[in-house]
Amino acid sequence: NSIQELFLMNCAFGDEAGAELFEALALRSEASALRELVLSGNALGSKAAGALLAVLRAGKLPALAELWLSGNDFSEIEKASINAGWEETKGFRPVDAHIYGI
Repeated sequence: NSIQELFLMNCAFGDEAGAELFEALALRSEASALRELVLSGNALGSKAAGALLAVLRAGKLPALAELWLSGNDFSEIEKASINAGWEETKGFRPVDAHIYGI
């Protein structure tokens, strides 16, 4: 079995838990089929941004096409890094890939 959609919107679990979530997804082979990830409204910040970039660059979420991140605490630099990391690993612009809210 695999995970194709994961909706964790407005859970407010914070930056540390967000980073742990990305690290856990990287370890689970089932997550490789994940197509949509909704993490809006969770107070994610620098730790989560770094973990997300590491997961993307490691190719652990190859099927991911939609990433919802609105309502989090990313700095402008972190937003730019996430967008650049997405384009670097996915091969297309974030706007085409539906990274929402950053």
